[in-house]
Amino acid sequence: MVNQPLIILDLCRMLVHPRPRSSLGLVVTAIAVLGLICGFFSGVHAGPAQAQAYDASVLDLLRSNERFTTFASLLAEAHLENSVDGDRVTVLAPTNEAFTQMPSYKIAYLKNNTDNLRRLMSYFIITDTSLCLADLIALRNVTTLNGNPLRTKAPATIYDNTCSESTVVAPDLNATNGFIQGIDTVLIMPGAFCPGTFCLCPWARI
Repeated sequence: MVNQPLIILDLCRMLVHPRPRSSLGLVVTAIAVLGLICGFFSGVHAGPAQAQAYDASVLDLLRSNERFTTFASLLAEAHLENSVDGDRVTVLAPTNEAFTQMPSYKIAYLKNNTDNLRRLMSYFIITDTSLCLADLIALRNVTTLNGNPLRTKAPATIYDNTCSESTVVAPDLNATNGFIQGIDTVLIMPGAFCPGTFCLCPWARI
């Protein structure tokens, strides 16, 4: 890897203590120093990358992105694909790695209980609004498709209403009809696996 600061230092030494060389050579060296300095500091102060825009809908992007194959499959099994194919939608999509953290028996339970699977999967969908990560965090509280709340906190944390937390690890996948925010933990709502379980998280009762 090129060490840009050291190259700049060497070129400056050549200007301060020049060996016999033509004036043209000194000019070229000076221009090179200025170019490297400008390039170095523009890289240091560059802001965050813009959200990558995709020429695909949220649904198509979920289906095609290798990080979300498990989520896309469960979304289909829950018969919720139409819910993410509207005009404006935000999806908090757990990555495949997030689902591997769940015990296999819980995944099997959900696949055999379509109603519970549907309730859980709708917890990752926010309809009628297209939220980039900055806007999502700024709201602090959002209501999901199934009516249950989520809480957000800077810089990129999302709390479910059991007080578990998830971090946005794949932010701002900008589809033609909304945003996908990839998260590292499967958010759980009360009763997803044990019907009748009450919420224990104080903020979610407000």
